[in-house]
Amino acid sequence: MGALGLAWDGEAKVVAIKSGKRNRFAVMDGQLTSGSLAQFVDKILGGDVQYSPLKEALEVVPAYLQDV
Repeated sequence: MGALGLAWDGEAKVVAIKSGKRNRFAVMDGQLTSGSLAQFVDKILGGDVQYSPLKEALEVVPAYLQDV
């Protein structure tokens, strides 16, 4: 998770990435439960999430293209 500046602490993280002119991301706080995930999505949709700047562009390569 180098591009996000997050260190692996052994816990799963839910990350929302907002792309556009300014790429930004938000990380869900707390334990990963269906209720907390629903609250996080509600905050995203309601515009209440605090985003942080994304320092570098993320490049995601699908698994079927990784060996090509």
